[in-house]
Amino acid sequence: MNQFKTFAAAVLSAVLFAACSDSDEGGFNIRNIDASGNVLVVCQGNQGVKLPGTLDLYSASQDTLFSSVFRAVNGADLGFSPQNAVVLGQRIYTAVFDENMLLVTDKNSLALVDTIRVEQPQCVAADAHYVYVACNDGYVCRINPQSGEQQRLAVGPNPAGLAVSGDYLYVSISDGYNYSNNYANGLRVSRISMSDFKVEKEIGVGLNPGQMAVAADGNVFVVCNGNYADVLPEVWRIAADGEAKRFCSGSLVAAAASGVYVINSVTDWSDWQHPVTTTDCALYAPDGTLRSNFALSEMPPQPTAIALSPEADRLYVVSDYAVGDFTSPGWLYVFTPEGRLLSRKQTGVHPFALLFVRGK
Repeated sequence: MNQFKTFAAAVLSAVLFAACSDSDEGGFNIRNIDASGNVLVVCQGNQGVKLPGTLDLYSASQDTLFSSVFRAVNGADLGFSPQNAVVLGQRIYTAVFDENMLLVTDKNSLALVDTIRVEQPQCVAADAHYVYVACNDGYVCRINPQSGEQQRLAVGPNPAGLAVSGDYLYVSISDGYNYSNNYANGLRVSRISMSDFKVEKEIGVGLNPGQMAVAADGNVFVVCNGNYADVLPEVWRIAADGEAKRFCSGSLVAAAASGVYVINSVTDWSDWQHPVTTTDCALYAPDGTLRSNFALSEMPPQPTAIALSPEADRLYVVSDYAVGDFTSPGWLYVFTPEGRLLSRKQTGVHPFALLFVRGK
């Protein structure tokens, strides 16, 4: 980790040189890279066995996945435990937890242009003007990308997810390190007014809230992970007026104009050497009406994220290689919105988040 941080400044000065060089990784030609219109897969790696995270690039038009493109472009590892990434303007901001920083890359070339120090970045989001970071130390950080100014707002223990809807930023407060006390200081989502960057409302939700998604009508969906034992994961819906209620069972959610896609993947760890995962999928109307239980034509072994493309023509699911396998390369599945498998590609270890990059 320290080596990565020390090397970051040297990488910045070498970006132009690297961007004009050929890579020897799988014949990947850096001169021809263009991330626009494609899908970036953020893979966390495994810090416990010293496997750094990676950034993979999937080209839907070529049906090709380019592995470790951050290293191919910049000549350095991404760092340990990257969380997710977001686009603002011509930059991609990737939260790397163990490095206490955001990596700022060019949207098209993926060349590193800056690093921003933040404490334990758990999730990153953006509106039209600012980058927001949920920091595991109990704060949300608002960053002005033009001036570099940072503002920190205390929200509660272990904020885990972010969502921007209308004039508000929603932050899930997980209290995720407080398992022994049943996450007692979480159970809520903080709604922050983006005009003055203050907490405007505390919204009660289920146990251990994390990932969030925003539907076209502005409703916010939050996955409440439960306690990984007798309290199972479920999805809650937060309406524009702040009213929250349970929506359905589920561990992953993707909201789109066509509906709300939910994967419910539950692992039985009672025999930790032979864990068993049960997974099902459903498509809901925004009001909670079940539209269909649809079976993916090939079920991912251990789903970790789901997203529908902006064009609503592809459903993407990433997964670990197998149940309980956190050291082998994972999978990217590409389905039609109806669940028919179009492609499956191998990714880095523990793929964790998806980012669609559009435009020049």
